[in-house]
Amino acid sequence: PNSKEKRWKDYSRIAEGKRIFKRIYGKEFDDLYQGFNFATDIDEFIEKEQINVHVFTYGDKDQSPSYYAIHHYKCDTSERDFNVLLINKGVNAHILYVSDVQALTGYRYCDICKLQAFKTSNPNINRDIKRHTEKCKKNNGKIVKKVILEKFARPFVPHILNNITYRYLFVNDRESEFKPTEYYITYDIETFEKYIQQNYGEDSTVISYLIPYCIASTVKNKSGIHSFCYDIRQADFLDQWLDQVFEEAKQIKKDNKYEDERIPQHFEVPVIGFNSAKFDVSLVFKNLKSKNWRIVKHIGSGTVAKQIIVKHKDTHIQLRFVDALIYCTKMTLKKFVRDIGGGTMT
Repeated sequence: PNSKEKRWKDYSRIAEGKRIFKRIYGKEFDDLYQGFNFATDIDEFIEKEQINVHVFTYGDKDQSPSYYAIHHYKCDTSERDFNVLLINKGVNAHILYVSDVQALTGYRYCDICKLQAFKTSNPNINRDIKRHTEKCKKNNGKIVKKVILEKFARPFVPHILNNITYRYLFVNDRESEFKPTEYYITYDIETFEKYIQQNYGEDSTVISYLIPYCIASTVKNKSGIHSFCYDIRQADFLDQWLDQVFEEAKQIKKDNKYEDERIPQHFEVPVIGFNSAKFDVSLVFKNLKSKNWRIVKHIGSGTVAKQIIVKHKDTHIQLRFVDALIYCTKMTLKKFVRDIGGGTMT
């Protein structure tokens, strides 16, 4: 595209690419450009182009659906949609334009929120879509909250009513026994940037994509602290990592229990990332659904996963993936460890 000799037409893909490049980056195309970084450039792209980008990917054949949505990058001031299919196999990655989402996935997505999906083979699909659309229209695709007037006034104490452990101790005048979750697992993913060239000549394009090559975890339980990691040299290393996380979670679940068996509590084992809600979770999202475990709860949007609970189908151990930055002000990892973790980094 940066050749001095003009070898393309003004209406070709190369010409359009150069025009988009100038709109996004505010300069002409040059040799220093390393390609579109999907992880870091997508927000600026949708803001300047005023377009919503919906990302789909392909799952294993034993999963249903095989094609499913993993991210929705939304622009609040636009209704234009752009759908892409992300195919990742080891170190190879491809991004393809999707012209018909329904034909690809076998599901019809809500035209308003773009999140709710309806199986096309469902004989009652029109009825279900109509019901959902009526609710969706009331609040522009957001969750519709209902106000219920109680006959008698009730105190608003969510920190008590939403925590079964604290609620039990409060009722029995044993609040002093309440303790925070002491043992947990942390994780971090390292990636490298992969550049894929599609086509050649005047239709050539270069796409960049982040591919995970290493994942590490630190486990804190009663016996102490230890770490483990897996990398791309091992087959299905993300699945192997999850296998070990579930194994480690068995002991952490026991260590977090109250000595009094009568005290009720949730037994999800925290798996904590730092600034992971937008990037780290998306890299392991497809691995969170398999023949051995499944996602039972997802809190957040299609872009930012505030909390994901994954349950093992055999052991019934539940992992709660959370981002530490969701619960504190924005800061660096070093400052987080110093101010909140009470430690230092070397």
